[in-house]
Amino acid sequence: MNKLVLVPIADGTEEMEAVIIIDMLRRAGAQVTIAGISDTAKCSRNVKIKSDILIDRIKDDYEFDMIAIPGGMKGVENLLECTRLREIIETNKGRAYLAAICAAPLIFDRFGLLSNDVHITSHPAVKDKFTHGHYSEGTVVVSNNFITSRGAGTAFEFSLELIDKLFGKSVAEKVADDIMFGR
Repeated sequence: MNKLVLVPIADGTEEMEAVIIIDMLRRAGAQVTIAGISDTAKCSRNVKIKSDILIDRIKDDYEFDMIAIPGGMKGVENLLECTRLREIIETNKGRAYLAAICAAPLIFDRFGLLSNDVHITSHPAVKDKFTHGHYSEGTVVVSNNFITSRGAGTAFEFSLELIDKLFGKSVAEKVADDIMFGR
């Protein structure tokens, strides 16, 4: 079964998180679309990532199984200003997993998607910026259809959880074995 995943990026996105998410999900068999505010994002450590499509060109009827947002504070700030990303998340929130790592869970908070029964985590540097949800210190937190994680150092665990949610535990274990994760 084909699983469609959107990974939004912008200037300032944390490149390790973006690449690990994209790579791991593609290894599992997901069809990952890198959607940028511009054609190429200059990431937080000056690595450039080319977009597959501009966020503004994603059609309203495009249904994603997951939206996975990498962090990087400047990238998150740029994505928060993207009205089209907000519309895409709103359109897909009832059917898709909403995943974010590092500072990116702030997007769900600022877009008003976190109810008080949702548990989240993020990079500790942005912990005090949340206005909704229950904050957790967990490495990867799954709550309802939200999946959040702490930062670049947790990107592999986060990505394996995303794979587990989309394809099941056996696929996540196979990808972990293939890359020698935890060995």
